[in-house]
Amino acid sequence: MKKIWRKMLLMVCTLLLVLPVTVFAGFNIGGMVGSLGGKKPSVPSANTGSGTIIISGTVFAEGAPLQQATVYIGRTLKVEVTNNTVVINGECHRETATDDNGKFSCGFENNGPHDMVIWKHGYAPIVKHGIITSGDLGKMSTSTEGAANTIQFNN
Repeated sequence: MKKIWRKMLLMVCTLLLVLPVTVFAGFNIGGMVGSLGGKKPSVPSANTGSGTIIISGTVFAEGAPLQQATVYIGRTLKVEVTNNTVVINGECHRETATDDNGKFSCGFENNGPHDMVIWKHGYAPIVKHGIITSGDLGKMSTSTEGAANTIQFNN
């Protein structure tokens, strides 16, 4: 019986040590942040002030969802297709990929307009310029017409 009480006491002491550290590190265990006086974690912003922009969308190719297409996001990207190659001039800050349903979601810092390039081997790239607010970009389509087989980055 003493062993059970010792283990229980050790578990309670460990919890008392760990809980305040995790709360003040930004983790909201069980929604207790407010009751312990810690600051609440920030929520992504949908406006053009400071914070995070979260965009999402769905990519289709010839009527079907385009799986595993890569999504590149950066500021002032210049995109051209030459000799079967997508050439991206500028620095990409974020990268993600579409899922099995052609959907993607990506967050990035809201520090001015961003550009987005969606590309997959054998398809023409999709380019969106001037993204400044969060939101769903909706359905975007590409095709094998004007397709590129390689990608090149020039920073």
